Amino acid sequence: MNVTGVLLDSRGIQNYIFSSNTLKINIGASILVQKIYDQKILEIINNMDLKITEDLQDFNDGYSLFQGGGNAILLFSSRKIAEELVFRWTTELLQYAPGLQTSVTIVCAKIDFDDPVNYKLELKEKIVDRLYDRFNREKDESIPIIESPSFGITDRCIYSGLVTDFVLPLNLISDKNNKLVISSQVGRKLKIHNENTS
Repeated sequence: MNVTGVLLDSRGIQNYIFSSNTLKINIGASILVQKIYDQKILEIINNMDLKITEDLQDFNDGYSLFQGGGNAILLFSSRKIAEELVFRWTTELLQYAPGLQTSVTIVCAKIDFDDPVNYKLELKEKIVDRLYDRFNREKDESIPIIESPSFGITDRCIYSGLVTDFVLPLNLISDKNNKLVISSQVGRKLKIHNENTS
C-alpha cells in the first residue's frame, strides 16, 4: 500500500512560549501549542471527512502515529490528502496561533501491511526515519516570515517588541477598563489563557 507520512513540527517553541516575562502570556502560548497539535488537527481531519483508524494495519484514509509536544506524525493513504491537510492546518495556524513557526515534511513509500512481522520496521525505515532525515536537512534552509512587518510608523508591543496590530481590553490582564494596543501574537496568547483558565 502507498503511504504518505507527514511530520508537523514547531520551530523555536521555547522562544514562542517564553517570549514574555508575563505568566499569562506564557501559559496562553503553551495552551495554543497544545491545541494546534491536538484539537485543531482533529477538527481539520473531521472537516475533511477522513476516517482515522485505531489499527495501523487497517487504515484507509489516515492514521495518527504521534501527536503532542509541538509535533505530530500522521500517515495518509495519498499525498493529495496529506497536502490538503497541511494546507488547511497551516492556514488555521496563521489565524489561531500567530507567530508560531512550523516546519512540514512529507515523504511517500510503499508499505506491505500484509507482512505482520515486518510492516512496523518497514514503516519506521521507509517513513519515520526518512521524515526525520529530510526534516533535519531542510529545517534551516527556509525561515518563514510570520510576523507583521514594521514600517516605522507603528508602535511596538510592550510585551514582545513586535508590531502592535491587536487591541485588547485591559480587563483581560487587569481590573482597568481601558484598551491596550499590543501584537496579535501576545493578544492571542492572553485571549486563549483567559478562555482556558476562567
